[in-house]
Formats: sequence, structure tokens, C-alpha cells
Amino acid sequence: MEVIVFLWKTFGGGSLIAMAGVVLGIIALTRLSRLEQELARLRAQIAALRAPQAPADPIAALRERLVQANRSAPTADFAPGEPPNPLAPAVPIAPAEPIAPAEPIAPAAPAPHQFGETLRRPQETSPVPPVVTPFDPLPASATSERRETPARAPTPPPAPAKPDAPVAQGQQPTAKPKPSSPSRDIESEVGKRWLTWAGIALLFLGAVFLLKYAYDQDWLGRIIGPRTRVVGIALAGAAALAWGLRLQRQGMTAIGEGVAGGAIALLYLAVYGAFSPALLLVPEPLLPGKAAFVLMAAVTALGMGLAGRRDALAMAICAMVGGFATPLLVDTGGGSRDGLFTYILLLDLGVLGVALYRRWRALDLLAFAGTVALYLGWWHQREPHATGIAWAMLAWLAVFHAVFLVLPFVHHWRMRSPVTIERFCLALANLAFALAFAAHLLRADEPRLLAVICLMLAGVYALVGVVTRRRVGNDPKVVHGFLALGAMLLTLGLFYLLPVEAVATAWAAESVALLWMGYRFAHPQTRAIAHGVLAIAALRILVVHLPLGDPAAALVFNGWLPGLLVVPLGAAALATVHRVAGIAGDRVQRWCWWSAALAIVLCGTAELHRYAQGHPAAWVLWPSLSAIAVWWALGGMTLLACARRWISPSTAVLAVLPILVGAALALQTYTVAWCGGAPAANPRFLSAAACLAAGWLWMLIGRRELAADDLQPVRSTVRAVVVIGGLLLATLETVSWCAVGESSSDHAVLHRALTLVWSLSAIGAAILAATVRSRAIAVIALMMQTLAVLAAAGLFFRDCGRQVPFANARFLLAALAVAGLAVQALAWSGADLRRRIHHCIQVVATLFISAELCWWAADHVDRHQHIGYAVVAVAWTWGLSALVAFWRADRARGVGAVVLGTLAGLFAGSLALLAYAWEWHAVLPAVNARCLAAVVTLTALVYASRLVRSGRLMTANASASSAFAWLAVGYGFILSTLESYHFFREAAADPVAGARVATFAVTVTWLGLAATGLAIGFRIGNRTTRLLALALFALTAAKLLVVDMRGVQQLYRILAFLLTGAVLVGASYAYHRLERLVSGTDRADR
Repeated sequence: MEVIVFLWKTFGGGSLIAMAGVVLGIIALTRLSRLEQELARLRAQIAALRAPQAPADPIAALRERLVQANRSAPTADFAPGEPPNPLAPAVPIAPAEPIAPAEPIAPAAPAPHQFGETLRRPQETSPVPPVVTPFDPLPASATSERRETPARAPTPPPAPAKPDAPVAQGQQPTAKPKPSSPSRDIESEVGKRWLTWAGIALLFLGAVFLLKYAYDQDWLGRIIGPRTRVVGIALAGAAALAWGLRLQRQGMTAIGEGVAGGAIALLYLAVYGAFSPALLLVPEPLLPGKAAFVLMAAVTALGMGLAGRRDALAMAICAMVGGFATPLLVDTGGGSRDGLFTYILLLDLGVLGVALYRRWRALDLLAFAGTVALYLGWWHQREPHATGIAWAMLAWLAVFHAVFLVLPFVHHWRMRSPVTIERFCLALANLAFALAFAAHLLRADEPRLLAVICLMLAGVYALVGVVTRRRVGNDPKVVHGFLALGAMLLTLGLFYLLPVEAVATAWAAESVALLWMGYRFAHPQTRAIAHGVLAIAALRILVVHLPLGDPAAALVFNGWLPGLLVVPLGAAALATVHRVAGIAGDRVQRWCWWSAALAIVLCGTAELHRYAQGHPAAWVLWPSLSAIAVWWALGGMTLLACARRWISPSTAVLAVLPILVGAALALQTYTVAWCGGAPAANPRFLSAAACLAAGWLWMLIGRRELAADDLQPVRSTVRAVVVIGGLLLATLETVSWCAVGESSSDHAVLHRALTLVWSLSAIGAAILAATVRSRAIAVIALMMQTLAVLAAAGLFFRDCGRQVPFANARFLLAALAVAGLAVQALAWSGADLRRRIHHCIQVVATLFISAELCWWAADHVDRHQHIGYAVVAVAWTWGLSALVAFWRADRARGVGAVVLGTLAGLFAGSLALLAYAWEWHAVLPAVNARCLAAVVTLTALVYASRLVRSGRLMTANASASSAFAWLAVGYGFILSTLESYHFFREAAADPVAGARVATFAVTVTWLGLAATGLAIGFRIGNRTTRLLALALFALTAAKLLVVDMRGVQQLYRILAFLLTGAVLVGASYAYHRLERLVSGTDRADR
């Protein structure tokens, strides 16, 4: 250990890592030549296998084979001086005999490639004589052999073509295994494995809590002694381990693994219970710390060995968790750092070895998490106030980093398999932890050493990437991942080397250099990393440099603004590089220019905001927000000028964004007090009008760029926004001017007057639109009516006095607004739009009625109960509205009403569930106004399910009907849970006892529902029902762990743990038995 510390202090941890990288590089280079030779030989063999097939013409194929046969035949039969005939046969040809004319070729002749394959396939019969062309006479031996061959049976007609591939001669067709359903696999995994693990865990926790309860009640001391308890738990663990191994041998792998894992946990419990009296098994320790440590390490080794031999992942996880928990459990306050870290290193090597042998990637992540936890735990507990640099901790950090860097990739290097995402995420987590802890130790005292470590780690990860690429192959994920890690480490190295003010500038310059290198070496990933580095520089300026602005500094001429301009200048530089290179196209270049323009707008906004904070006297008549709004509008007009210069429609569309932002900022200035000046002749109004004028000017100037049909909706949208903005601006200006010096009562009068004026104006505009058939006027009328409805809704938040329900000015104005919406439907000729307006009328009317009921509850019900009554009343209102919507859908055959009813029902159901937050003294469960409000929602959902299934709206949709039905079932489940819990809790005199009874009732109810659902799912053969029952089992177990864990000292909660665990294990056993029964039935059928 001292040698490691000496080397670390002398040369630095980065030097050791660099030496290791050099050694690995030499090893890789020595094997590079041999690998390249093997690769060339393999490529030659692949090229030979991929030789071009025979020509498509069968005659040309015959000629080619004949030429090849004559070239390989002996030439002794040729006369001296006579040139060899390439078309002559290789054997003497007998006198030719007349050949009968060939039969005409049937239309179903084999395809050319099939004919070629027939020629190339070797025959299993006697050797075939040399092939001749159809133009030459056949040899005599061939004709005589054909005459002497006995007649064969007639060839049967060809069978019709089948979609399956043809079966080779002499082979029997094998039945393809039927792929299992993914949902069935998920159900089997949940039913056999997850239920087993959850059940074993709950049984273990229940046993522990039962032991503690028995100890508190002094049951153990009366029956069995301390040694007998420990031995009994150990024997129970051994028996459970034997039973689990037996279950695995019988084929019940999942439940066997779970039982074996629970047995390992029992063995840990026995050892720890004998060591620590805190578990309340023994009054004083029966084992010393070292003996307990050795025994728990032996249990860990036993568990890992059996897990690796039996291929039991659950047992391996239990053993590994126990191994990492051993130092914590047997900690006596002493111990040495090197001993602990040596134990962790050996445990990591063992776990990673088993993971490598069994290919369990999950163990890698768990081992890394355990190592990090113990490492940080030692640091915070034993060395929190250490002075100087903890070189020993850094040395062990380098060792653990090297282990988790190399070992997870050994399998991929050895098997030449692609690197999985889990292994790469482990590499990222390993690097993040190592760098974070090293920065924590070295940032204050040795920042340069930390920078050198980052730069050296960049080289190490690049070397690991090269080795992985050589061993695995050209995997793009590996190459890009390690390239990104190298760029990140390089960026961090610059961060630790340079001063704070120059970091963002250096990163921006680095991004430009990386972009040029990406174009120079034709590497797109490097170009992408360049843009990422510039984004990181922008983030640093936003987080670090932006808050450093001095409000007292001058406008523009200061040292803070140039720091902000690094990002837009960097984006412009990237755009220039893209333009000069010209490889990535105009799209990326345009994006860079857009980013630069928006960055300049943001920089100007930050500068104006900073100056306004330091010089408030300069913005008395002209609010600073108005100046910022004008600046955004100017930025939009500049982008529009660039769009006309480039003839770019996309740039013209982007130009409208700053203009709209400027208009929004200008309207936001009306949230402050009146700044002075005459109405419509003050800087605030003129700034907002200038922004809206810029939007109108955008439509006029950008007409050529927006002439395309796909951009016409953009122009229409901007026109509508400008018109709405003008109406809103006039309204705000009027309200702001009239509110000067007036009392709150006059404000209420102004509110009512505006509501009345807007409603009457909208009604008149709608009648005019219907008369002249103008769509634009109809749109404006509808917008004005929307404003009137909003103003009428605002009246419910202003008039708070006690009034007669439904017979007051507030509700009458709201009714006028709803009537105006009904008139708006006359201005539109389309039936669909009229139906939508009718939907809006129903929604608005429901809202107004709900608001009136809320005010009625506030005026006439006790102040402690009026919120609950208001929520119940609103739930009733929206539930009835949902029923009305579904009735309208049934009468008018409209799908939109179904959607409206669904939304109204969901809202009503949510409010009905929310009403359980207030006490409601009910005599009987489910027979009270609060529960009946939710029942109305259930009725609406059932009505919707029957309506959709009936097909009166459209074609019957079984899936939508099932969705409504399942929604009703889920809502009923939640309702029944809340009703049972709150009824028992509110009915009890003692709140504590009532909460306990209610919690236990919910647990029993869920268990009963889950068991019933599982039985029904098996009975009717519905997989969805079974999966929901399994989910309810899981929810019950989670409730036990989260809710009931806080009161496990009560006996009934301990029994709930045991009962739930037994039920889960029983359900898992039922799944195993069902699977074996189904398998036996299948074999009997076969």
C-alpha cells in the first residue's frame, strides 16, 4: 500500500493511468498485424462464397460449363498442329443418332436461377455424363443408355406453390416453434418471479417483526434461549436453502431462486443476530466481530458460488447485498481503511467474475453502487475533517475506477460482442463518480493536477475505445460514446486549467476548432460535438456570468456585455465555417444564424434589464419593459429583412416569434401603475402599438416569402393575434385610464359595464355576420363574445356579498353571456361548428352554475364546512352535465358530445374524490351525498360504455367501450377504497384507533379484491384481469412496506405482513402448478 501511495505522490495518479494506457496500447499494436491478416483471409473467403451466380440464360450457362470442362480435359487426342476446339467434348463422341423432336416447354418451367441451382447442386445418384449443348448431337452412349433404361413411372403433376420454403431431399419437415405472446411472457414473469420475490421479502420482514414483537412481549425468554434462537434461525435457513435447491431441480426455477435467496437472508440474520443485541435475539453478543465478519463473508461466498452454479440471479443478488452489508453490520467503530477497501476489492472481483461467467449485467451496476456507498461512507464517517490531500483515498479511487472500467468490457472483448447500454452507462457512472470525488479533493488545493488527470483520462478512454473497436468491431455506439467522453474530459481539463473569465471564451473557440476538424476529417460526430460544446459555453454564461452584471455600470460601454456576446459571436463563427465548408448544407448554417440572432436579442434584453435596475430614474415615463418589447420587435424586423435577402420562408416564420414576444411584453407593462400621459398618447401605449404594427407590417412585407399554401395558416394566425392584441390593448388602456383615482366600488361598476358592452357588441356583430355572411366578422364577434364570457366569469370573483342565489346582477350578466354564445351559433353555416358552440355553451353554463353554487355555500353554510359542501355541489353539477352531454350525443349522434361528457365526468369524479379531504358525517357507508356524487359519475361512464357499444353514434367500437368500462371499474375501486377508509376513520371516536382500523380494512379489502380478480381471471380466461389482480397484489405489498411499516409494533399489522406474503407465495405456486398442468395437457394432446 505504501508503494502505491509513494508512486501516487511522486508521479501522480494520472501518470500511473498513462503508464497503464501505454502498456495496453503496445499490446494492442502487437496484435494488430495478426488480426489484420486474419481479417484479410476471412474477407477472401467471404468473397469466394459470394461469387457471382450462373448467368440467367440456361444456354449460356451450358456453354460456360462446357468451356470449363474442355479447358480441364487432356489435349493428347488433338492432331499435331491442329488448334484445340474449345467446343469439342472431353471424351470421344459416338456416331450421332437421330433425336426425337423435343416437347414444347411448359409454361411452368423453372426460373433461370432455379435451373442454375439445379446444375450446381451435386446429385446423389451415379455420375452424370458430360453435358453438351442442345445444338450438338448427343453421344451414342447417352442415347443407348437412354434406350436401355426401363420406363419410369409418370411424373406426378407439380403441387401448388406453398408459402413455406422447400424441404431438402431426405429431410423431414420440422414444425416451427410457436412464438410465445409477449403479454403472456410478462404475465408469467410477474406471476412466477415477482410474486415469489415479493412474497419471500414480506415473509422475511414479517418474521423479523414477529421476532421483535415476541421479544418485546417476553415470549422468547420463556420458551427458548438465545443460543437456541440463533441455531434455530440458522437451521431454518439451511432447510430453506435445501428446499430452494430442490425446487430448482424440479423445474420450479423462479420460486426456487426466491426461496434460496430468502434462505441466504436467514443465514445473514442468524449471524448478525448472534453478533448484535440490537436485533433483540440475544441479550449480549455470542460472537466477536471478527468471527461474525468471517461467517458473513463465508455466507456471501456460499451464496455467490451456489448462484453461479445454479444460475440463480436472485440468490446472487441476496449474497451480494449481504456481502456489502457485512462491514456495516459488524462495524465496531475500529477497523482500517486498507482492510475494508481490500475486502471491497475482493468482493468486487468475485461479483464481477460471477457476472462475467453468467452474463449478469445487473450485478455490475449493483456492485458499483455498493462500492460507492461504502467508499463514501468511510470518507464521511472516518475522514471528514482530514487535513491536506488524502492521497490514499485517491489511490483506492483509482483502483476501483480501473476495476469498473476494464472488467465490465472483458466479456465483450473476449466474445467480440457489441457493448450493451448497461455497460456504457456503468462506464459513465464510474467516470462521473471518480471525477466528482477527485474534484472534491483536489479542486481547492491542486486544480492543475485535476486538469492533468482529466486530460490523461481523456487519453485513457480514447485508448479503451480503440481497444474495444479492435476487439468488437466498427460499432458506431462505442466510437461515438468514447469520442464524446474524450471531448467531455478535454472540456473539463480546460475548465480546471483556465481562469473563470476565460472558460466560456475558450469553449467557444474549442467549438469552432472542433467544427473545422469535423469538416477536415469528414466526421459528422465531431461536428455534432462542436455544437454541444458551444451549448455548454452558453449554459455557463447563463449560470455564472449573467448574475455578475453591475447595475451601476454604463449602458453598452461596460465589460459585462462583451462576455455575453461570446455566444452569438461563436454561433456566427460556426455559421461562417459551415458556409465556407459547404458540406452540411444551408440548413445547419441557417440554424446557426438563427441562434446568433436570437442570442443577440437576448443579450440586448439582459443589458436593458441590468441598466434599468441601476438607473430607475431614467425609466419614469417610459417603462423599461416597453423598451425591451420594442427591442424584440426590432429583432423580428431584422430577421424579416434577412428572410427577404435570403428568400427564406422559414426565416420569415421565425421572425414573427420576437415580434409576438415583444407584443406580449408590451401588454405586460399594464400590470404596473399608470406612468402618466394622456390616453393613447403615452409611451406605454405607443410601444405596444408599435409592436402590434410590426406584426401587421410583417404580414405586408413578408407576403412574398409567405405566399406558399402551407404558410397561409401562419399569416391567418398572426392576423388573428394582431387583432386580438389590438382589442386587448384598447381594453387595457381604457381600464387603466378609468381606474385612476377611483374606488373599488367604481371598479366593480366598470367591470359590469364592460361585461355588458362586450356581450351586446358580440351579439350585434354576430347578427351582422349572419346577415352579410362574413367569416372574418364572425370570428371577431366570437372573440368579443369570448371576452364577454371571461368578464362574466370574473364577476364571480369580485362580488362577494350575500345575494339571492340565481337572482342577482352577477348571474344575470353571466346568463346574458351564455345567451350571446347561443346567438353566435347563428353566424356560422357549418353544422360541426354550431355543434362545437353548443358544447361551449354547455361548458360555460355548467361553470357559471358551479360558481353560483360555490357562492351559495360560502354565504349560507358554516365557514368550516362550506368548502366541502361546495366541492360536493360542483361534483353533482358536473356529473349531471356529463349525463346531459351523453344524452345529447345519443339524440344528435355526435361524437364531440361523448368527448365533452367524458371530460365532464372525469372532472366530476375528481371533485367527488377530492371531497373526501373534508369530514362528512355519514350514517351509512355509500348512502350519502358525497358518495352519491361519485355514483353519478359512475352512472355517466356506464351510460357512455353502452352508448359506444350500441353503435348509434358510429360503428360499434369494442375497445372504446371497454375503455369506459375499465375506467368505471378503476374509479369504483378508488371510490370504494376511499369510502371504506374514511367511513371507518370518521366513525370511530378515537382518531388513532380509527386510522388503524381504516388502514387494516383497506389492506384486507385489497387482498380480497386481488384474490377475487385473480380467480375470476383464471375462471373466464382473461389475461388483463389477471394482470390487474397481480398489480393489486403489488400495490398491497407496497402499502405494507410504505404505510404499515411505521406501525409494525402492532400485532395485526405483523399478521398482515405474514398474510400478504403467504398469499403472494401461494399465488406464485398456483402459477407454477397451472403452467405444469397446461404443459401436461399439451403433451397429452400431442
